[in-house]
Amino acid sequence: MGDTGLEHTPLTAPKSPISEKRQKNGTESGTREPDSDPDLAKIVAAWPDLPDDVKRKILHLVKNYRT
Repeated sequence: MGDTGLEHTPLTAPKSPISEKRQKNGTESGTREPDSDPDLAKIVAAWPDLPDDVKRKILHLVKNYRT
């Protein structure tokens, strides 16, 4: 078979590189690492032992926070 002028295209798009921009002490997505903020680290460490009603209140505060 000779060249037909048609080329096969890949089935999946090539992956784009992850941005090298990072917020200070953060991840690629810009979220903060728990160990970069002492208060957040305390919440993360205590979370498994918190009563469910306290967890719900914290989540309520976070979900309803407006900047």
